[in-house]
Amino acid sequence: MNKKTIFIIIVAAVALITTGCSSIDYMARPSYVGFYSEGAKSVKQTKKTDYKSDELVQTFDDEFVYDEDGNIIKHTQTQYHQGTLGFDEFVMTYQKIGGVVLPESAAVNGVVYMEVEYDLLPVDHEGRIPEYTSVPVYYRKLFNIMMLQPMQDRWTMDIENFDMPFRVDGKYIVSEESFDYYYGFDSDSVLTTGYDNILLQRFYFSNAKLDEGLGIPSSSISTGLFGINRMISEETTFNFKWDVKADKLIHDGVEVIEVFRSGLVMNFNVEREFDSQARLTSEEWTVYDSKHGEEKMKTLYRQELAY
Repeated sequence: MNKKTIFIIIVAAVALITTGCSSIDYMARPSYVGFYSEGAKSVKQTKKTDYKSDELVQTFDDEFVYDEDGNIIKHTQTQYHQGTLGFDEFVMTYQKIGGVVLPESAAVNGVVYMEVEYDLLPVDHEGRIPEYTSVPVYYRKLFNIMMLQPMQDRWTMDIENFDMPFRVDGKYIVSEESFDYYYGFDSDSVLTTGYDNILLQRFYFSNAKLDEGLGIPSSSISTGLFGINRMISEETTFNFKWDVKADKLIHDGVEVIEVFRSGLVMNFNVEREFDSQARLTSEEWTVYDSKHGEEKMKTLYRQELAY
């Protein structure tokens, strides 16, 4: 028997082992599959999610309600738990201002955890709302005597930190792409501060309400080394301030309130001043930490502009 014959026998044996002792199967991941279709009133998604079964199981149901003009006013999504009989029901509602459909609220199992409010200003403004400065970032240092080193918390005052469950319209809700070294590209739906003369007035999101709706027990305050409390925000509220000067839309500032499990409240403010021509003349960032009283209000940044 020559070497070529021996090689063929070995290859055939390996093929027999790999095909005779194993099988190939496929399944779909259980996450939601996005789609685009105007006017759909209901959608049911079923998938094979278990290698051992050929059954297609329920994963998501969607129901859409429209007004007389065909605008969406309510979206109900049922998410089924894999391997159990349970499910969670998410309800997103929309509001109509100046003939424009806008997000209003999001709830899970009857508990509202997100609210969005808008204002219609009497100004002839078109397009996106301009940003005067980069997104404010705040740092808070806790000096750990036991470790002889500071512990630092960081807040980015950006409405885009929150992923929206509402339909993307390219104006008031946009798709924001990001890249992660390990997970690749990702796309989130995020709020803008407004478009034309319809402006974001208030945004509210509650981790505590979301957990309550999902039936997740409220956990105790997480602690770091030696019992140092970690800053875990339970509730975030953005309050935007707008005005009209010299027939121009101006963004006076924003207040961001973070409420924590311990009862601590952190209040971040951006305040701006404008001249008679609606040009920015000053901006100041401050932070108020309720744990230390009003006398500890800190000015962290200020700029002055001359023309």
